[in-house]
Amino acid sequence: MQTIRKYWGPFKGRVTLNYNWGAIDQDSVVVVTVSECTADGVRFIGAANLSVDNVAPHGPPYDGNHGVTFVVNVDWPEPLRFATDITVLDAKPVEVQFYEPDVSHNLGMRTQFQQSRQWCWIATAVSVDHFYDPASTWTQCQVMTQIGQEINGFPADTRACPTAEALRANPGLAMRLADPYDIAARYVMDDPALGVDTRYLKSGGVTDALTKTNNLGSWQGPGVTLDQLAQEINAGRPVIAGITWNSGGSHYLTIAGVQGEGLLILDPVNGQSLTEFGDFPGTYFGGASLDGYAFTRP
Repeated sequence: MQTIRKYWGPFKGRVTLNYNWGAIDQDSVVVVTVSECTADGVRFIGAANLSVDNVAPHGPPYDGNHGVTFVVNVDWPEPLRFATDITVLDAKPVEVQFYEPDVSHNLGMRTQFQQSRQWCWIATAVSVDHFYDPASTWTQCQVMTQIGQEINGFPADTRACPTAEALRANPGLAMRLADPYDIAARYVMDDPALGVDTRYLKSGGVTDALTKTNNLGSWQGPGVTLDQLAQEINAGRPVIAGITWNSGGSHYLTIAGVQGEGLLILDPVNGQSLTEFGDFPGTYFGGASLDGYAFTRP
């Protein structure tokens, strides 16, 4: 490690400076600090705000001169003298990484919050359906009503949706129900005041819900690779993951983006989050095991 002290000024405002030094290459690690100083080079702490940014080492093959360019910000009404310590570390970076956001791997999808504690499978399916068809009229309780009657054999005169009378009598609950994308809608159907037939407040399989909305592509086991998930996302098709919590109980959530090793998760309980593919779902909200994936289609 080597350090050179350089005295500058007087300057004020935003000042771009350069110091040529043979010890610096274009890939060197350089640190620059700044402090006020007197005309004879005595450094001190004054009342002015000084800062350094945009530190850019340079050298061959991109620049014939070895050195560093940087910006000093002098926040003071009058020009000031200041000193910079320019330190170059002997070792070059051990690893160089480039980060470039890939918006093409983010579908821009929104998720509905599950309107019953048991309806993650319904909420994810309806969210996918509305992603494919923004004009869709499917609601969570409508899907649950049809599944309950057609698969579970519930009587035809029952339903999972609250009556108009119940909604008029409970305007606060009706307001929560009106926007399923607002977290206030979470678990609203579980409120006894809405009078929902409790037989419909049940868990189920997401393939049944996706079949009802006509969005089921296929069910895949837990061996799906990150590349396979990325292929689905790149094709504009969100993927629903089925997991079993370490604490017990199953859950469904949507993968709506892939970026590098990262997954964009849309959870009908927990909302949006990012997680690493290699950690999912082992470290996800207390940990879970993976049951499989539902590939979807328009």
